[in-house]
Amino acid sequence: MKMNLKAKDFAKKEALQKSLSTLLKKPLMALLSGKVEKLPFCYEAEYFDDGSGFMSIGVAKEVDKMFKTKRSKGQGTEGKINKKKVAYGVCKLAEDGSVEFCVIGGMMKPMEAKKCIKSIPILKKKIGDKYIISKGEISVDDNESEEASNEEDPNQKASAESGASKDDASDILKTLGKDIFTTFPSIQKQFDREKADQISESLKEWIKTYKDCENEVKKSFKDMGGKMQKVAGYLKKAIQVDVAIDKIVEPLFKDIDSYNDMVDHSTEQGKKLKATIEAEFNKAVKFATSIKDTELIQVLNDYMSELKD
Repeated sequence: MKMNLKAKDFAKKEALQKSLSTLLKKPLMALLSGKVEKLPFCYEAEYFDDGSGFMSIGVAKEVDKMFKTKRSKGQGTEGKINKKKVAYGVCKLAEDGSVEFCVIGGMMKPMEAKKCIKSIPILKKKIGDKYIISKGEISVDDNESEEASNEEDPNQKASAESGASKDDASDILKTLGKDIFTTFPSIQKQFDREKADQISESLKEWIKTYKDCENEVKKSFKDMGGKMQKVAGYLKKAIQVDVAIDKIVEPLFKDIDSYNDMVDHSTEQGKKLKATIEAEFNKAVKFATSIKDTELIQVLNDYMSELKD
């Protein structure tokens, strides 16, 4: 099911924002009615000037390519963009009837996704809170799958070469080690889940290569191996904290909506609900502070400020 959207449409943001619900209607209804099993989607939080988000659902090859090759890498026609607010993948109906967004690339944070969906009238009306976000590994278009499989993954290349010879193993360990130690300090300074996941994959490849290489090579990389263990320990803990934050915050959305819908917040029920929300958000902020995710802290504080007095 196609979505009548072209790359050139992004040159006129205001017009795109006004027409987005209309463009989404046909493919979205096809998905919700079961006429199609799954459709590709592209997403960007806070894309429009008023803070509203963008989402496409349906086959729009120019747009799909733009998100996969450019925007998900931080490159936009308007200059550098925040790639942590961009995601693409496949959406389908889950067993409970909700829409499942299977993220193949990029990042779709629950809080920002909720805000994005509610900022687009047709998605707010037809999806609302009935959606889930998962990590996907499926493709809608066979041609896209073939193109993706042809793209060279440095880690996969390293895996294929691992064990070929002492020199090959040494080169792989040096290359992966350099990439890991170059990127890791930035995560310690400002947590980035996308980078953390990338380093984790590189770490797995480094460890696998190290285990498979000859004893002579292992001895020469023994010191680096000790450093790798420390990196792995930090990342494991940081990612666990990030997952814990999502588990804390995501269930609060309904409570926030319920609170904001109340006519009188001074009632006992209103005070109790607000206290619960604030306590859970404070817990999430504490976790975010422990991994230095300052961007997430700002998002959490923005949500708190939206609670009506």
